[in-house]
Amino acid sequence: MKRSAKTELRAKSVDDLQKQSLELREQLFKGRMTTAIEGKGLGGKARTIRRQIARIETFINQSRQGGATGAAAKPTAAKAAATKSSSKKAKV
Repeated sequence: MKRSAKTELRAKSVDDLQKQSLELREQLFKGRMTTAIEGKGLGGKARTIRRQIARIETFINQSRQGGATGAAAKPTAAKAAATKSSSKKAKV
């Protein structure tokens, strides 16, 4: 997925993301039904839809947890080094 598409997803509200997730789930369900009934389904597109649903759900969970994403959620090397050195001093 392109970065611009991910940025657009992050810009949407949680309600919009939930609606989009529901629409994709319905599309996936209809594809499964057409496979069972008619024998032709989504094919490789099902994988793309499942991944898109997972991506949207991830953005929803991140926004509910306070918006910590990617590099912002990981501590920097300086903070990690400071934490290690202070724990060594406490043991001595």
